[in-house]
Amino acid sequence: MVSSRSGEARAATRAVRFMTTLLTGLLLVLVPAPALALGDWDPEDEGPLDFRWLGATYVSDRDQIQIVLGFYEDFRPSAALYRFSEGVWTGVRVRLTSLGVTGRFFRRADGRIKFLYGDFASGCGADRTTCYRTMATVTSSSMRFTIDVLDEEGLDHTYEIRGTSRFDGGGRRITDWTGVLDLGSP
Repeated sequence: MVSSRSGEARAATRAVRFMTTLLTGLLLVLVPAPALALGDWDPEDEGPLDFRWLGATYVSDRDQIQIVLGFYEDFRPSAALYRFSEGVWTGVRVRLTSLGVTGRFFRRADGRIKFLYGDFASGCGADRTTCYRTMATVTSSSMRFTIDVLDEEGLDHTYEIRGTSRFDGGGRRITDWTGVLDLGSP
C-alpha cells in the first residue's frame, strides 16, 4: 500500500518548485534599476527540459544581461548540458543576438555548470577557448547566469533572447522553445 504521505511530499515538492520559479521571475522583473526587464511564460509540455519561464534584464548600467530559465518539475540539470552526437544536438541552447551569437551549457571539471557563448558558426564553435564564459547558478527548477554585453567594433548587437531545448530519450525527441525577448541594443 502506498502511503498518502508520499503524495503529500510530491505535492509539496511541486509547490516549492513552482514558488521558486515564480519568485525568481518576479524578482527579475520587479527589482528596480534596469530600464528594461522582459519575461515570457511557456505552457507545460513534457520532458526534463520543458521551459516554464524565460526572463532577461540589463544590469550594471547595461554592461551585462541577466538571464533566467525556469523549468517545470521534471527538470534535470544534467539534461541541459550540450551534447552533439550523430549530427543531432541535445541540451539547452540560448540565442542571444540577431547576429547569431548563441550559448550552451557545459560541465566544468569541478562539476559546476558554465555557460559558453559566442558565434559557434565561426571561431567559438571550432575552439571553445575563444568563447565567452560565465558560471550558471542552478537550482532544482531554474538556471540563472549573467553575460557581458558584447562590444565588438562595427557590430551592432540587438539582443533577441530565446531558449531552445532538445531532449532525446526513450526513443523519442522532445523539443521546446520559449518566446523571443527583444531587449534591443544596449
